[in-house]
Amino acid sequence: MLNTTIHKKEMIKLFLDILSNRNLSTTLGFKGGTALYLFYDLDRFSTDLDFNMIDEDFSTDEMTLEIEKSLNISKLPKDSYLLLSVKPNNLHKYLAACDVGLLFREKDIINWVSRPTKMLEYQSVGLKIEHNNTIAWLANQSQN
Repeated sequence: MLNTTIHKKEMIKLFLDILSNRNLSTTLGFKGGTALYLFYDLDRFSTDLDFNMIDEDFSTDEMTLEIEKSLNISKLPKDSYLLLSVKPNNLHKYLAACDVGLLFREKDIINWVSRPTKMLEYQSVGLKIEHNNTIAWLANQSQN
């Protein structure tokens, strides 16, 4: 079972390590549930750190090496994380190869009124979205 207190502490530590790296802090845009939790006190637990590359002059390979440096500084065991990267112009190819998109969220007002980026990405390639009726737009579409 995941110890959420320890997990949150480690995510914050890793985020601060990434933020202290000049190459990463000027190249990555922090987004997603953890960003909302840390900066806007969103009462929602998130298990990952999501970033967009905002500096196209920095290569994906260079970015991966810099992130791995931060992971090493954080002393996270290699079996405790998964580092994935897909170039934005290739994302649709990966999603189009899928059979279904999954969106399972906690039942709360923030999720109910949201239009998650992941949902829009799934829709852009025509994926059927399996969900737990916690996002109003999807729940309403399921009823039609």
